[in-house]
Amino acid sequence: RNAFARAQAYAPCVLFLDEVESLIPDRNAKTAGLSTHQETLNMVNELLQLISKVRGSGVVLVAATNHPDKLDPAAVRPGRFDFKIEVPDPDWEARMMIAASVFQPAQTARTCQFDHRSLRDVLVRWDGYSAATVRAAAVQALTTARSDGTHRVGGAELKAALRTPQTLVNHLPPQTKTLKEMVLASRIRKSLTG
Repeated sequence: RNAFARAQAYAPCVLFLDEVESLIPDRNAKTAGLSTHQETLNMVNELLQLISKVRGSGVVLVAATNHPDKLDPAAVRPGRFDFKIEVPDPDWEARMMIAASVFQPAQTARTCQFDHRSLRDVLVRWDGYSAATVRAAAVQALTTARSDGTHRVGGAELKAALRTPQTLVNHLPPQTKTLKEMVLASRIRKSLTG
């Protein structure tokens, strides 16, 4: 209530609700076989009313979610959120621009060398990676090239750099075996290594 009241007091303005699925979850959804808790139902009902009341007050309400399927259907109907914009994972051109934005300062300053062809080849294959993952891998590749003294970034460095953000996201347990430690058929090992 306070956030909506402050937004109306500062109108015209934008009120941004991030991870909105935590604020307006589907009231009909079951969690672990139990119905949604009464407090959650009350919160969703209150938010739906606030969303309707803020309309026309000079407040533009924007919400973001990675799980649109978990939102209460009443929240996403016209009159509450009129426009739905899907932001897909970056295409090849976008991945190239993301990597270029990281590499450009080093390229301009000539502090690193870049194998553009192998970088393009890797980025073509990274369909489905998020913008944040592509950027994190590019930053990691550049950081590693500077710290290890090679000052060279190519496809191999970018692929190796991808392992760092993936490992951080997945939080692999300390006992996780590496490919070298696993017993695998040679063709499978070759495929996984590639």
